[in-house]
Amino acid sequence: MTAPPREDIDDQGYFLEALARGIRIHHTSTLPHFQAEAPVEIRSGVLAEHALFLGAYSYISEDTRLWTPTTIGRYCSIAPNCDIGGVEHPTDWVTTHPFAWGRLPLDHWPAMRQARKSPHECLAPVAIGHDVWIGAGAFVRNGLSVGTGAIIGARAVVTRDVPPYAIVAGNPGRIIRHRFSPEIIRRLLASQWWRLDVTALDHFPLTDVERFLARIEGRMADGLAVR
Repeated sequence: MTAPPREDIDDQGYFLEALARGIRIHHTSTLPHFQAEAPVEIRSGVLAEHALFLGAYSYISEDTRLWTPTTIGRYCSIAPNCDIGGVEHPTDWVTTHPFAWGRLPLDHWPAMRQARKSPHECLAPVAIGHDVWIGAGAFVRNGLSVGTGAIIGARAVVTRDVPPYAIVAGNPGRIIRHRFSPEIIRRLLASQWWRLDVTALDHFPLTDVERFLARIEGRMADGLAVR
């Protein structure tokens, strides 16, 4: 039997109240501690167990999991089925099972009460910069930072910090190359173009990096704020 339609969601399954604020959140996603800078989109089946901040014009695709506190900048593209900030088990203890380090509600066990006294650090936050593209099925270890402009390939396993504008792929993830020369990267970071509204960016030559930088640097030289 088909469930009756809910009055608080639209015909695509997004919450109407959030849509009114420029935030598209599918009703099948779980976001207990979510903050955003509209507009953003959270598609179906996304789970964020802890605090999540999502910058303007970013989106998180279907069935992605965020296991630790995570900040994501503006203009980011997170593909489906990613695992971000996965919980790690201790490798130098007698056991790797979470009963020993306080991740299960088993306080009636003596071992659990002892674990509370010296818990295993497993929830280090993840920081993702602006204009980052994370491909489908990628894994990002907890405690890492992913620099602005970086690309993480599909199904990559990222175990180290990713510098700005690097392209990372493979298992373990390795830097394949950088998207631009060091000088272009420096200029892009200095421009902070992601502070612009998407309508303002319509007036810039987005397909030509040199022309784009010349235009935005000219604007900055004229004393016009990038915002």
